[in-house]
Amino acid sequence: MKGGLKSDAGVLRAMEGSAKLLQDLGHEVVEVEMPIDSEEFFKNFNGAFLRRFGVFSEMAAGLSGRSAADSGLLDPWTASLIAYGASITEEEERNGLAYLAKVPEMFGALFEKVDILMSPVMPVVSVGGDELRPVDLVNDSHLEFLQDRMQFTAPTNVAGIPAMSVPLHWEQSSGLPVGTMFQSAIGNDRMLYEMAFELEEARPWKSKWAPYSVKHIPI
Repeated sequence: MKGGLKSDAGVLRAMEGSAKLLQDLGHEVVEVEMPIDSEEFFKNFNGAFLRRFGVFSEMAAGLSGRSAADSGLLDPWTASLIAYGASITEEEERNGLAYLAKVPEMFGALFEKVDILMSPVMPVVSVGGDELRPVDLVNDSHLEFLQDRMQFTAPTNVAGIPAMSVPLHWEQSSGLPVGTMFQSAIGNDRMLYEMAFELEEARPWKSKWAPYSVKHIPI
């Protein structure tokens, strides 16, 4: 995706393995350019949504009689996100909404060329537990951190297209699954279900568990 963070080595290995698996199953795999620019997308995404967090500020103030940050009803991250969103202008919000309205059409044009789009779920294998916390205060670097990790999933949500994450690969060092995301045109949910069935038959994951998962919780 143009303007986005490059995927790390573990994710690239997983994508190469997924492509090879698809080819072995008889699918044609071709490289395509993502239909949106990541930097442009998140500039408009922030404009469209962050300003709207002000409604939570009004609710917190109404219930507590204090500001959102001092209300005790919101964690520091959410309270600071409200303050950050207040700096966005009405014009930026309008421009953001206008841009996002075009995203479904951008993806629709891609699906006239391919049946299914394959990408990582995230450009990193995992997010560290201390990399972003509810007690942190929002700043530009935090938003950039989130946007880097949402660069494949957020546009899919805005486009309104069906998508699935399939655990085809597992990192040897961490034991964590690396999701491969498959997306298709609006209404093509059945195609994804059929592919999921085929992939699970070829590379079953039913008995695979990450080291920190419900199977390993002592009861």
